[in-house]
Amino acid sequence: VKIIPNRERLREADLSTRARRIALEILRDRREIGDFKQAGQRKIDLVVRSSREDIRTPEQLYEALGVTPEGRASPGSSLGAVEPTTGITEILHLNRRPTVTLQVTPPETVPLQSAMDTL
Repeated sequence: VKIIPNRERLREADLSTRARRIALEILRDRREIGDFKQAGQRKIDLVVRSSREDIRTPEQLYEALGVTPEGRASPGSSLGAVEPTTGITEILHLNRRPTVTLQVTPPETVPLQSAMDTL
């Protein structure tokens, strides 16, 4: 699905499309806001993410509650519309990062190790 912002309702809620997009990123997965590095240490990414683990589909994201600058709770559905699109039905994640799974079936005459080396 594609979530299309309703600019008039966003204005009424005193939100920009950018602020709404950032909020959706945080609810959907996470948003990197910077990094931190102490001398002699590894860099650490600073991220903001939702504690809600129950948002698994675009529809759940669309219905999730957000807060306007005035402090009012507002569902995503009141600030935009959902447009169905074609494409993958689920995005797999590993350590909260999107991943792709490839399934390869080599010919029976090719040893498994040889096929893995080729990939």
